Amino acid sequence: MSHFSSSKFDALSRTVYDIVRGIPALRKVSKHRLDPFCLDVSIVALAIRTGYLVDAFCVSNPLEVFPSLVQALFKASDSFKDLRHLYDPQSDQSFFVNISLLRERFQTLCNDPLSLDMDDQRVEFVALTDPPTLVSSPLPHLASTMKGVLQLPDIMTSHSLSQRGQDLSPLDFTLTIPLAAIVLEYPIAYVPMHTPHPTPFLSGVPLDVYEVTLSLSSGVRHVMMKFSCPASVGMDYPERLSSDRLKERLRERFRARLEAMVGGGNGGDVEIGHRVEVLDRVAL
Repeated sequence: MSHFSSSKFDALSRTVYDIVRGIPALRKVSKHRLDPFCLDVSIVALAIRTGYLVDAFCVSNPLEVFPSLVQALFKASDSFKDLRHLYDPQSDQSFFVNISLLRERFQTLCNDPLSLDMDDQRVEFVALTDPPTLVSSPLPHLASTMKGVLQLPDIMTSHSLSQRGQDLSPLDFTLTIPLAAIVLEYPIAYVPMHTPHPTPFLSGVPLDVYEVTLSLSSGVRHVMMKFSCPASVGMDYPERLSSDRLKERLRERFRARLEAMVGGGNGGDVEIGHRVEVLDRVAL
């Protein structure tokens, strides 16, 4: 089992909670929605995960609310020094990212797109065709956007606390969706197609569904990542996409990050769950 200080994790989560409650636009967010949000932001701040998509609640002005939250967190603790807010204007979605992990990931991909074939970086791109199929990487079309993220101001060197939400460059949804998957560290990135008659994504298609759960000795259990892969694609490429292979890769990645946070006392571990589901549609 990997061990790190869950007391520090709990303290950071409480800090996020207390600061969020002090932001007028977020005061009405219910506790059952706010608690997982605070956990996810802490997970990113502690470099356990690269990015988190805010899906627990919505705000009307994310480019004001979330940057102000980042500013307040940075003032509260150096543990939040790598936290950033990214915003996709096309989908009106916000991401909290660990800029150090994201820069490392994007830098690797920009310098060596073939690194996607390495186990620790591997991303498989699945076209949402009928049936779903693996396709070549869209990285060449995403390079300028990734390089733009690499050039974001470093608030540690500039000593600036005026961190602002940074727009992901306007891109077609066929690119923003796989880009989001890269930010969120999904091993599978869906690539939607332009079709004259849009239909629900992956409706009625058997899916391998994976959940990555952080389990702390303090009793906290939190699903920090959930993604899917068409079961037929997994069967077609078992050496790369079998459930055993994907679980092994995820376990190695996140346990290594927990090991990097070694501390005394309390401990934690990461668990990888897998099941097969058939849904009416999949939200991308």
